[in-house]
Amino acid sequence: MTDTKQEKNVLVIGNGFDLYHCLPTRYIDFINVVNRLLELADEQRLQRCSYINYMFGTGSPLYSDEHIKKCYQIHSNSMRNVELKQERIERLVEISKENVWIKYFLKMCTRNIGWIDFEKEMAQVINAIINYFDCVSRDEKNFLQKGIHIDENVLSRSDIDILMRVPFYEELEEKLKVKDEYYVKDIEGNKILKIDESKIIYKLEQDLENLSEALCIYLEQFVQSIAINKSSNNPLFYNIDEVINFNYTDTYSRLYSKDTKVFYVHGSMNEIENGIVLGINADQKDQQSNMDLRFVRFKKYYQRIQKGNSFRLNKMLNKESVNHLHIVGHSLDITDKDILTGLIMFENTVTTIYYHSNDAKNEQIAKLILLFGKDKFEELLNDEKIEFQRLCEFEVNNPKDTEIEEYKLYEEDYFEYKLQHDCRIIEEDRFSGTILCGNELVNIGVREEGGLGYAEMEIVDYFLWRIEFFNHSGKYKGVVAVDEIFNDDRYGSVGVKIKYLLPKGVEQDISEAELKQLLDTEFKCNPMFVYEVSFEELGNV
Repeated sequence: MTDTKQEKNVLVIGNGFDLYHCLPTRYIDFINVVNRLLELADEQRLQRCSYINYMFGTGSPLYSDEHIKKCYQIHSNSMRNVELKQERIERLVEISKENVWIKYFLKMCTRNIGWIDFEKEMAQVINAIINYFDCVSRDEKNFLQKGIHIDENVLSRSDIDILMRVPFYEELEEKLKVKDEYYVKDIEGNKILKIDESKIIYKLEQDLENLSEALCIYLEQFVQSIAINKSSNNPLFYNIDEVINFNYTDTYSRLYSKDTKVFYVHGSMNEIENGIVLGINADQKDQQSNMDLRFVRFKKYYQRIQKGNSFRLNKMLNKESVNHLHIVGHSLDITDKDILTGLIMFENTVTTIYYHSNDAKNEQIAKLILLFGKDKFEELLNDEKIEFQRLCEFEVNNPKDTEIEEYKLYEEDYFEYKLQHDCRIIEEDRFSGTILCGNELVNIGVREEGGLGYAEMEIVDYFLWRIEFFNHSGKYKGVVAVDEIFNDDRYGSVGVKIKYLLPKGVEQDISEAELKQLLDTEFKCNPMFVYEVSFEELGNV
């Protein structure tokens, strides 16, 4: 009798799937952007961040990061043109300013570690606080009056270092003490009765919810808005029946299929009313009958139940079909052990795990041994339940869909210079177009004067740092030359001082303020700020 079981392709994706599509979805990207926004807010210049490329473009300090550089190269068109919603950016800043978790992560990032794992860092903070509470409970009267001596025999050095980075504790005379506002005192307010554990835990819980909201705003404004049309040409992603998504983003639905069913294991950033699952993994203590419930709200399994995201294998995987799992971009970390082991060991299921390098494959093998144990993992390999396959390099599907034919652009003579560049139009709409000229941009635009449309073309000679203006009839108007250009490290931008060079005998028909306003408008999508404008006759240069 012929086996007629139908194969069902299920794609399992983690953050590596978004990173594969050159999106800035690392936790470190989120923290770096929040840090930059907080700096701008302190300087009352938050409105300068109106386009995504202000954060990730070539003039930004973040551009030195190789992944951000790659993100910008792939998504520069969207980053230059998608305008950020200022009310959402202001909300992101508002909830980040005094957030315990964000402030802690920012302090960790100043150590130049280059990456951060929210969940592991969160677990370390919670464990350090629990250890502190336990120290106090063993000799409460003495500790309340004198504080905990910074002694590694009482509390580990690592716990002490962690607690000094959260706002509940302070170091006084070589002692680690809870700050005054986190004590319960007598009616007169003089005698300390106990540490207000519930107040500390409540603050951590509230700020975890705010952290989740802040992360969703970041993903909405800086990630989702650019994940528009740069899909991969990898055929794997076009033959999927269902998706199990460990991310908060909807990248697969946006780039490949809106009709494919997607289950969001940790919640979706688009379902704000439910919130996302962001927390720590269960440990052995969670299996005990006398488990500590004080920090249970930080556990992923609790949040999944509370938010209605509990995962049911039987609903996604069918015993009557052969399930082929394709795992792309998941870290295979122990924090998701319960779901991953359940998926891989499900009846009639074969799993292909994709890797991007040999080092990545070696790390995956080590993590699978940790998930299953050596013997069980070898059994799964021998039974051909698990296989490995290299993931092809990311290439944009149908790149010509987002590009227009190449053109030759001959620029006007500038004294003894005549330049020629290979150019192509890379974006256009009813009112404007942008030509990529070498590595630089030439803008073609329309602006209004007195209610009339006024067409202009700017041809940029970056050898002389000049922009030549023509009106719609081809009449020569003059040249804007960059007199000085410098890095403005305070704001992650490029500062310019410019001259408007008028041909001899041509009357000046625009004021300094009007020209500065015009150029500020032209440069608003780029990390460039016009500091000074002056006028000279072209013959004087």
